[in-house]
Amino acid sequence: MATPVPEVLVPADAGTYALEAETSVAVRLDREHDWDEPIVEGDAVEVTRTAFESDPGYDEYEVRARAPGTAAVVFEAPDATAAFSFVVE
Repeated sequence: MATPVPEVLVPADAGTYALEAETSVAVRLDREHDWDEPIVEGDAVEVTRTAFESDPGYDEYEVRARAPGTAAVVFEAPDATAAFSFVVE
């Protein structure tokens, strides 16, 4: 079952979330791990890296709902994984 999405997700929040069309959520990744670029499966969301003018101390990606359906977004590091599923309504 999909949970309503908060404004920000972190790796510990891995799970399934509901996104309304044309909304987005930020995924923040700590720098304790060497995260790879995200793996996206499905066309329901678009994932883009957030560009900051000054370094906030973490990496961030915006996951934006594109179309009704489901998508999986996985962030991997050699010693960690954060997997999110999104249901776009």
